[in-house]
Amino acid sequence: MMEEIKKIVKKSGTSFYYAMSFLPKIKREAMYTIYAFCRIVDDIADEPNSDDVKNELLNNWRKHIIDIYNGVIETDFNHELHKVIKKFDLPKEEFMAIIDGMNMDINQGMKAPQLDDLLIYARRVAGAVKIFGDASIKAKEFAINLGNALQLTNILRDMGEDLDMGRLYFPKEIIGENISDLKQILEDKNIGEKREKLAALTYLYFKEAENFLKTADTNILKPAIVMMQVYYNIFKEMEKRGWDKINPRVKLSKFKMLRIALWPKSTL
Repeated sequence: MMEEIKKIVKKSGTSFYYAMSFLPKIKREAMYTIYAFCRIVDDIADEPNSDDVKNELLNNWRKHIIDIYNGVIETDFNHELHKVIKKFDLPKEEFMAIIDGMNMDINQGMKAPQLDDLLIYARRVAGAVKIFGDASIKAKEFAINLGNALQLTNILRDMGEDLDMGRLYFPKEIIGENISDLKQILEDKNIGEKREKLAALTYLYFKEAENFLKTADTNILKPAIVMMQVYYNIFKEMEKRGWDKINPRVKLSKFKMLRIALWPKSTL
């Protein structure tokens, strides 16, 4: 089953696949399994089905999660997920939060949400599950700050693709109140300035995450540090290119991601 999980992660084109490949086997396979779960429920929200069908499929996953925590394991994938949950003592609420985040993508979708709603979304889809090995309050704050930084970087990077899907994750406070035709946003002469404002907020979340690492056990948090560095490098590539440029989608080379995985730094 693990080979199938790895295929799901690799097929998604995520920056994490090669970055995670040099982690110790237990954490590497745990990260792959968690990401595969996220990918599966995310695909439900993205597929061209009716909202009713999508809601039903997501509700089925809610039932799967409840069953897994009750020791009812019906599929090979659920068995792998159950092993990760037991090994890292992951709370059920975090998996439900991920599904809640996917629900925000359907039922009218995300179109210029209020900033508070956007951060709730980021908390659910990017900061929900933590297998970093530190259960302290400070570590949870770190995970939320890092999750916000990663998701906002995704929003900046994927803006063109999201608009094609009828989604606009930029907060209303930045993008503006009157959004009628999403495609017109690409022609907005001030789009670079608006993207730069979201980038400034993104950078603050990166810095908050970095501040925690100054006094943390970075060996335990290596998976989180690798993710931080991968996404911060994507962020810097976009900054270097200029915030007025939306396409093409920025990617890091496999070599650069592997270098980060081998020698991750806890500073930006």
